[in-house]
Amino acid sequence: MQFGERIKEIENKYADVIELYKFTQFVIAKQNEETRKFATKRMIEILDNYKGSSGKKYSSDYRAILNWVVGRYNEESQKNGNKYLSSTKDLSLAGNSDHGTYRDTL
Repeated sequence: MQFGERIKEIENKYADVIELYKFTQFVIAKQNEETRKFATKRMIEILDNYKGSSGKKYSSDYRAILNWVVGRYNEESQKNGNKYLSSTKDLSLAGNSDHGTYRDTL
């Protein structure tokens, strides 16, 4: 039996498991995307509220988010019992998806 034929045989035999795995990976990726969107929005709100109440201006809001807003967001999330970001690697501020796999973010 040729290698290609063997692969097709395995794919046919385990088609349901393969589809369930693919669907699970899709759902996990979608949940991670929604979590990042919410986290990004909340961090912007935290920074905006601080700037509004204190009158402080930053040369780079992005730098401020990386320097202290992520920590404030994590504290807030822990108090609320939500999953927090372990680092800025977990957050795609630029909107790109090269953040690693789901397993990398655990």
